[in-house]
Amino acid sequence: MCRRWQAIVLSAPLLAQVTVALTSDRRLTQLRNATSWLVRRAAGRVQQLTIDMDDELDKERLDAAEVAALIAGTLTAVGASGMLREVTVVLGLYKRLHLGAWAAAMSGLQQLSITGVEGHISVSGDLRGLTALQLLKLQNYHVEFAAGTRLPPALTHLSLQAVDCEDSEELIPPVS
Repeated sequence: MCRRWQAIVLSAPLLAQVTVALTSDRRLTQLRNATSWLVRRAAGRVQQLTIDMDDELDKERLDAAEVAALIAGTLTAVGASGMLREVTVVLGLYKRLHLGAWAAAMSGLQQLSITGVEGHISVSGDLRGLTALQLLKLQNYHVEFAAGTRLPPALTHLSLQAVDCEDSEELIPPVS
């Protein structure tokens, strides 16, 4: 890559807001490449990150565990500097994501939105390390909070939408 092009691509204004939209038949390869680039080149610079795997016609059944690991690892690395303020993850069909201890690395995060279709979002552990988080939106077929989960203290807006919801009174953990 020529130096001028690299300087433009890696400039602070362009890296402040990054969207990774995966739409081709090779979404897993695209996700691997994009997450690798984000970790190597953009970590510590991104303030708003969107990862969009919206795949209504999911012809390529992606390895859900690998997708979840790539997303969690990328968010951990990109958010570790405290610069990351907003994250939107659109999982698409049949994907799973576990929101747990890795999320604590995103200490500056103010808004987190994870949505999907016919998939599963699970939340566990102590999320009180997300001291700046004010908005949390979780939407999927199944959204589950493990026993003992603690929500961030600054949370002012919680949006939950789950099609498969067994006991709504037990669904929401306390804000600490």
